[in-house]
Amino acid sequence: MPPVAAPPQQIDDHALEFDRTVHRALVHRRALAEVFLTDAVRVADDRFLAAAQLPRAHWCYTDHTAAPAQVDPMLLLECCRQASTLLVHRFLDLPFGTAFLVKSWRTRITDPDALVSGPTPGELRLDIRTAGARSRDGQLRSLTLDIGLQVDGAAVGESHIQAGYLPAEDYTALRTLRRRSPAPMSDELAPRTGAQPVQPALVGRRDPRNVVLAEAHVAGPTATARVDVPLDHASLFDHPLDHVPGMALLEAARQMAVLLTGEPRVTGLDAAFVQFAELDSPLTVTATQGERIDVEVSQNGTAVCTVKLER
Repeated sequence: MPPVAAPPQQIDDHALEFDRTVHRALVHRRALAEVFLTDAVRVADDRFLAAAQLPRAHWCYTDHTAAPAQVDPMLLLECCRQASTLLVHRFLDLPFGTAFLVKSWRTRITDPDALVSGPTPGELRLDIRTAGARSRDGQLRSLTLDIGLQVDGAAVGESHIQAGYLPAEDYTALRTLRRRSPAPMSDELAPRTGAQPVQPALVGRRDPRNVVLAEAHVAGPTATARVDVPLDHASLFDHPLDHVPGMALLEAARQMAVLLTGEPRVTGLDAAFVQFAELDSPLTVTATQGERIDVEVSQNGTAVCTVKLER
């Protein structure tokens, strides 16, 4: 019988292991099932390598109608988020409790065919280079991360993240100042009712729990909908939050692109996060089809997030 797992493989002579996940706190997850990162090493002052196992079955990230089954680009984004989170805690001494603010996020899938799911869990390797680090009072405040992505040894894409970091007390003060009131937590709010969710198949999903759009309307090259993320969603709200997370906004943008075009594959995105998406006020999303799909998420008449999607 062949072995279940081969010895750790090398990237630039640095071994990465895939036989256990990292501590959940390092990637800001509560559920062990939501931790995909398995290893990380520092190879230079500004270069890090990380590894993640891509599950063959996951109630959110493999819940798609597309055939043949492919690794979900949103799963790759979540692995990038986890790697960038672990990196600043483990290697750059960022304290736990610090608030993470994603300012912009750009990703390209350069080889979509290499993302076809195989008979075993995929092995993702992330080659991360950092730049533009700025600190205040000895604590990191901003950083840019460029991430190369390999799945089972094949280069499949790249991601670019601009992130900011705030001490907990500064974050709370900022949120209260901008809202003029304390922000409620997701576990304090009652589930929203009454909105008509989009049929799962129209946004490339099978499970209704993974639909984040409601009250959708398509007219020619434009679609509008309400962003309606379940506050008890086990992946997007793995733990209580005081805002709609960036991953949920990106999933809403992806679902809008599928709704508008009928095409489930997305090969690129360029997102800017302008303001916090509040939990206690409706979010509207508009998508327009041209050479690309332009998506804007707005709240109270003001854009909170813009996303440009490529198919």
